[in-house]
Amino acid sequence: MYYRHFGLSGPPFQFAMPPGELFMSRPHREALAALEWGLLHEPSGFTLLLGESGTGKTSLVSAVLARRYETVRAVCLADPKLSFTEMLRFVVQRIVALDPPAGKADLTASLDAFLAKLKRGERLVIVIDEAQDLEPANLEELRLLSNHGRPDEKQLCFILVGQPEFARTLALPALNALSQRIGARATLAPLSREEAEGYVGYRLKRQNGTIEQVFSPSALNYLLAQSRRIPRRINTLCHNAMLLAYAAGATRVSAAIARLAVREYDGFTGGRAVGLARCWAARLCAAAKTQPLRRAGVLAAAAGLGFIGAQALLSGFPAAERASSNAAEAAHSDSPLKMKLPQPALLPRHRLRTVSAAFRPEAVSEAATTPIVLGPKADAGRLGNPKAPTASTAQPPIMDRPPAASESSPRMQVVRVKPGDTLTGLAQRYLGSATRVKDLELANSRLRNADLLYPGQEIDIPTSRLDAADTGAR
Repeated sequence: MYYRHFGLSGPPFQFAMPPGELFMSRPHREALAALEWGLLHEPSGFTLLLGESGTGKTSLVSAVLARRYETVRAVCLADPKLSFTEMLRFVVQRIVALDPPAGKADLTASLDAFLAKLKRGERLVIVIDEAQDLEPANLEELRLLSNHGRPDEKQLCFILVGQPEFARTLALPALNALSQRIGARATLAPLSREEAEGYVGYRLKRQNGTIEQVFSPSALNYLLAQSRRIPRRINTLCHNAMLLAYAAGATRVSAAIARLAVREYDGFTGGRAVGLARCWAARLCAAAKTQPLRRAGVLAAAAGLGFIGAQALLSGFPAAERASSNAAEAAHSDSPLKMKLPQPALLPRHRLRTVSAAFRPEAVSEAATTPIVLGPKADAGRLGNPKAPTASTAQPPIMDRPPAASESSPRMQVVRVKPGDTLTGLAQRYLGSATRVKDLELANSRLRNADLLYPGQEIDIPTSRLDAADTGAR
């Protein structure tokens, strides 16, 4: 897959890491210590952990629960939008391992019976993730529930894990009694600049790589600045930047590719769909090389992803079109992301751009053996005729040999189609006007479908209007 392109043994920026492989920065160590204290020793009955989305709160909860302390029976509640009775039923079901009763009173009685069986020093801890979504009425119910158990020791405890806005909820006058009972409080802050770089290096090192091997210094600085040093956002931006670099054939992530990854991540859904859909299509077609028996299914999936990107282009997002065009042209240029492109305004919306089957030059020939049928006309024909060829069974269009040129016929120059090319774009580039599409269609009458061009396909251009400086002749 894509990580092998950078010499790595596995994907470095996974979004779910095993508890034993967490990167423990100073904020993470402090937050983990607060969670452990809440599990084992907090006498007030309530522990609070706050942190922005993506800082690693849920990962820390999983890590501390994986330790399985002998004196603690822990239940993690991940859906705080349940009613109080539903939450109580969930807890009782986990600790009793039987079908719990339906009523609130019976559920409370089952919980009391369980607490009565606990030995001295043992406790039941309920961890509630995404606590900012708890209703104030349910929070008050939890406070009342914490009074259950023996009066001389706290047998039932709660750890509330939420985002910073949860502090405003706890500040409500109606929850004053609960706020006073919260003992240990901790905040999981974003990483420092040094810790963020150490985090990226740690992730790459676990896959036998280094920062210098994958990211240029300027690219890493830009990605870390745009991530606000939040681990989940670092994962996403670095992962997407590596995909774009892989699709462009770059040996490592440059600053230009890093900027494109951030722009697509923060922009409209259309922009993200175009660029990353092509990258995933490249990955799927690369996989077809190593798994020839599954090649048809892989190419069909690549066709679907390419069609998503094409539809995003047709939806009228100029910024998304420019971003995806830059990424496509970068795959065939010596200086990625810097080639001149046709103006988007000159590209008619009724014509699909060519969607590269593999996005990398070396994969085009492999994908070309089973062409992908795209475009409104092809889809309409297949829906109306169940026996029409599908994406995995369609045969390449048969190209008739062009007729021999006579002295009265205009001379032709052959150019090769690149990803992103259309007949309109070729007419603008080589004939000087997008309105001269008909001239190209007449010169290439052997084309079965003028709306569908394949990378590497040969197109005849009348040499009388050809700009020799722009030729892509073979």
